[in-house]
Amino acid sequence: MKKFLFPLAVVVVLLCASCRDKAHIMTTYYQVHREYWTPMTYPDDLSLTAYYYAKFEAPDITSWVIDNGVVNCYYYNDGLQEPLPYTTYNLDTASGALYSERLEFDMEPGYVYFILKDNDFATENSIRNIPTVNIRMTVIENY
Repeated sequence: MKKFLFPLAVVVVLLCASCRDKAHIMTTYYQVHREYWTPMTYPDDLSLTAYYYAKFEAPDITSWVIDNGVVNCYYYNDGLQEPLPYTTYNLDTASGALYSERLEFDMEPGYVYFILKDNDFATENSIRNIPTVNIRMTVIENY
């Protein structure tokens, strides 16, 4: 019985010690207009676009948040709200080809990047027709 109680007590102490009493939640809204997207080309073929990205300042994303907190981004439009990464499946009516578009995010202290990729690597075609993309970012900082 003692062999069972000691490990259980250690687990309880560790779990309680890691709990934080307070969390600070910050929400920021971004609108990514067509002209904000920047192409990222392949290093070995600068004529091919690997994906597009849009970089925004995000002072709520600190090194502390990256190491200890949570950052969630959501695509929202007309009542739809989907967490990133978000993938849509489409049909190119001109060619009849099926393809998918994927909206992702990445971050570094002070900045957030929204990334748009197509599975057919023809993202430059999608960018010509993309509407404004609305994104909500929520940062949860535990302290």
